[in-house]
Amino acid sequence: MNKLPLLLALLSAFLSCADPHANLRSHAIRPAADGYASPAMLGMALYRNESTWERSFGNCTLLFSWIPFAYCAHPAVAFSQSGQTIAITTVSPVHTSVSVYDVATARLLWKKSWGHFLGYGVPESLSFSTADNQLQAVTDHDLRTFDASDGILMHTQRHSPNFYVVAVEDFLYLGHRGSVSKLTLNQFALVRTYDCSRAPVTRIALSKDRAKLAVTDEAGTVCVFDNETGSLRWKRSLSPDWTPALAAFDPISSDLYIATNHNIHVFPAADQSREQTIPCDVQVFDIKSDSHNLHLLGRRVWDREPALRSMQLPLNSTSCSLAESSEN
Repeated sequence: MNKLPLLLALLSAFLSCADPHANLRSHAIRPAADGYASPAMLGMALYRNESTWERSFGNCTLLFSWIPFAYCAHPAVAFSQSGQTIAITTVSPVHTSVSVYDVATARLLWKKSWGHFLGYGVPESLSFSTADNQLQAVTDHDLRTFDASDGILMHTQRHSPNFYVVAVEDFLYLGHRGSVSKLTLNQFALVRTYDCSRAPVTRIALSKDRAKLAVTDEAGTVCVFDNETGSLRWKRSLSPDWTPALAAFDPISSDLYIATNHNIHVFPAADQSREQTIPCDVQVFDIKSDSHNLHLLGRRVWDREPALRSMQLPLNSTSCSLAESSEN
């Protein structure tokens, strides 16, 4: 009996059942924290707070469900600062693309495609500039800047490896393997680097006054730097099982929130000596803070799909459990 067809069928079934939520960068909370984007079936779905499906973007063709070894995924997503548009990365066996859609209507505004080789050249992270006039995309070996209105490629620059990108006012921050590069947004000139660890960067966050820069990685390490000088203020490892950590600053108080798969760590004014630990056994995909609430996009160990949890500030020992019970 020829076992090859059976092996191909089993592999295809395995690929089709792969967890679509495994990639942190495939999820994003909306700027107003009234919903989120997350992979669903063959597309990127938009949900409201109550996990109510609204619409889908960038659906892959059903053809991929029938071809052995074929796959179609959305490894990166980002909302514009206004929340009116959404950018999505799509990767298939033969090409990758960046697409921008109107959030309200799901209308495709523009799309740029190029080939890749075994994943080399696929965008890992996306970020709109503060003014929403540029879209930054980083692959494993370069930075690509597009005009956010029409998709015209404005700039390319080699950087390697890249795992995360965020634009903040006049600067661009690229997350590498344990380090961060700060570039000017107009000339893309290197200003300085921040060395934190050796694991891929998962989040870069700045305090309200832009004095502090927090960096987290896939091994649960957090580093807080002086943004202007690049000097390391403190460094901690917060995940005993080497799971990823994510960071967010309170926009009013500049308190620092670090989410791991087991806890939320609160550092008032980003001071490590004043740490508070809030139990929260949730696999976190995205984190966002406003003046009243801390928002977590994640799922508990027994859940298949993520949900958006909002916890009133300041946090206390029951904040996470109360947020979970409010979903039921």
